[in-house]
Amino acid sequence: EDTYVTLEGYIIGSANSNDPEEYMFQDASGSIKVEISASKWRGQKVTPKTKIRIVGEVDHNILKNSTEIEVKQLDIISAP
Repeated sequence: EDTYVTLEGYIIGSANSNDPEEYMFQDASGSIKVEISASKWRGQKVTPKTKIRIVGEVDHNILKNSTEIEVKQLDIISAP
């Protein structure tokens, strides 16, 4: 909880939730839900083939029994 992490991987789609800011992120270790506010995109276009780096804060949701990352920064590493 409240730990900052840096991850490199891909946004593979929406998280299929009611929140349009929730996405699924995947890297070599697996996948996790991430929350990305509109301002963090900074106009960048990302597809499932765009490798990105995210810096975010780990958030444990006790009510949903889940862990997600609240993205503080998103940068494109390489685009297809």
